[in-house]
Amino acid sequence: MNNKNKKAIFVALGIAFCAIVVCLLAAFCGSSKITVKFKVEKPVSQSVSIVSNGDIVSVELDSLGKGSVSFDSPFEHVYADIVYGNSLKKAYFEKGDKAVITFTGDNFSRDFAIEGKRSQACKYLNNIVLESLPEDDFLLPLDEFAHKLNLAVQDAYNLLEANGLSNCGDFVEIERKRIEYAYASSLLMYPLYQQILGKAAVSADEKYLSLVSEYAVEDSDAADLSEYREFIAEAAHLLDPDAASLTELYPKLLAEMKWIAANFKDESVVEKMMQHIVMPYVATFGVKDIQAMENLYKTYVRDESLLEAYQKVCDRWDSAIPGNPSPDFKATDPEGREWTLKDFEGKYAYLDIWASWCGPCRAEMPYMKELAAKFEGRNIVFVGLSIDDSAEDWKTGLEEEKPVGVQLYLGRGSEFQKKYEINSIPRFILLAPDGRIMNPNMTRPSSPDTENFLQRIVK
Repeated sequence: MNNKNKKAIFVALGIAFCAIVVCLLAAFCGSSKITVKFKVEKPVSQSVSIVSNGDIVSVELDSLGKGSVSFDSPFEHVYADIVYGNSLKKAYFEKGDKAVITFTGDNFSRDFAIEGKRSQACKYLNNIVLESLPEDDFLLPLDEFAHKLNLAVQDAYNLLEANGLSNCGDFVEIERKRIEYAYASSLLMYPLYQQILGKAAVSADEKYLSLVSEYAVEDSDAADLSEYREFIAEAAHLLDPDAASLTELYPKLLAEMKWIAANFKDESVVEKMMQHIVMPYVATFGVKDIQAMENLYKTYVRDESLLEAYQKVCDRWDSAIPGNPSPDFKATDPEGREWTLKDFEGKYAYLDIWASWCGPCRAEMPYMKELAAKFEGRNIVFVGLSIDDSAEDWKTGLEEEKPVGVQLYLGRGSEFQKKYEINSIPRFILLAPDGRIMNPNMTRPSSPDTENFLQRIVK
């Protein structure tokens, strides 16, 4: 055998060896992605949503009611809401989990079931609801209130243990932490409740702050929990003497970030806390004048998945800031005609993003009727954009409310919704006659500021 042939054989063997090693590593380590398959009998909606830690993963269902998704999470322990139409169920996953979720479209709540390693944990989450402390407990002296708090936590621990969930991975341990911080939030509300329920305001004295600080500790596992992150953020506000009196949101959040950076050393905890504080603010208010916040965020957050999620939120604002042309949409009216923003060129457009299941949306409609009547015949059009799961739900809402203006069905999860970062409704947007964005977070019809502003610009 000549040297050339020997070399070729060695190369081939080397490639084969590498392939075997890769396969063995994949089999040994497994995937960190969470995979969820859906099987829906008699589907009444074309998609299911998985909502967790502020992220929404939408799963499209085929004509047989089947769909699947695989997604990464920066969190080891993932509590999620499975949302179908107007209903939701709880779920719990750990990295690498594979689960199959089945239900009947017209009876989601009754028939919902999960097959997988954490199925019993999911069943527990949907059967057991943490009880709130009675209002009378908030009138007790601090020591007695703390005792009641501890009793409530212990009762919840006992129920958890009685469900026999030791075969559900880390669930029992992480659920104990969730219970602890779910009830710890009552401690943060204690001074306010005392005031609301008729007692003098409780000052944040040394005794109270000492009790708060007992919970405000670093815990890398608990940092996966929204209950923990919410508690730590508010506790940071209370425990920082220079920031406790701050009421404006942006300075308050900056102070919380600084306190966490100064007092916590665990990098993963600090990263997740920074993400928890920054993401909702940027998603709601955008990227304008946030340099101080971004400096802190980019100093302490290095996890690529967290940075990628943050950048996605920032990028969406690039197309939804005042002065830019508005993202377009395609939506249909009750007769089936398709509309786009081009149909409203030459007029101001006051957009109302709503859904039939949204109580606050429907509460604004009488004010919208009054507002539209005052501007009848003037250079403005009032447009309702429904993000209902189905056109049938939207049409039912139209029949019940009889809203004014041009009413269109957009549907949930459109590019328009994503680019405007519409995560909560009602949401109102004002566009100029040339289609440019005037205000991506316009005031509501019920606000006097809305009419006052429109009176100044609309002829």
